[in-house]
Amino acid sequence: MKDKWDNYIDSLSAFGEDITELLIALKPGPKTDKIKKQVNLRWEKLRKLTDAIGELIVPIDPEDIILPYENPQFAEYWKRYKEYLQEEHHIFMQSRRENELLKVLKVWGGESDKKAISILSFLIRSGYRSFFKPTDRQLSGDEPATATEEQQQFSMNINKHSQI
Repeated sequence: MKDKWDNYIDSLSAFGEDITELLIALKPGPKTDKIKKQVNLRWEKLRKLTDAIGELIVPIDPEDIILPYENPQFAEYWKRYKEYLQEEHHIFMQSRRENELLKVLKVWGGESDKKAISILSFLIRSGYRSFFKPTDRQLSGDEPATATEEQQQFSMNINKHSQI
């Protein structure tokens, strides 16, 4: 988000420079002086609003995401899982939490990315918003996709505005 904000500020600054040049190029006169005054007042109001919003955006740089498996299929499933959370549950994952979840997924999946992919696929097709390790019976389809009491408790701690 910080990158988008920085791009917005750069664009707004460039626009401000263009407006300043335009105002300087206008011939002096009562009508143009009034327009210049209105533009300057509106620009100042916009600048103050931008500063206020800028204070709300925390300038924390995101971490680099470290995928636990080099297989491109795993990277695609991880991307798909994040998109699923955004689309279905309006949950957007930040870099630090994402790296921690990837570490846990590596522990659950072991050396094989197939189990990790299977876990992600299960969470998506079952409609879960929480991140938990399904049982082997759930992954194989022998057991219905119902959350255990512990999983339900974890799920209750996450709401629509959570950042997984």
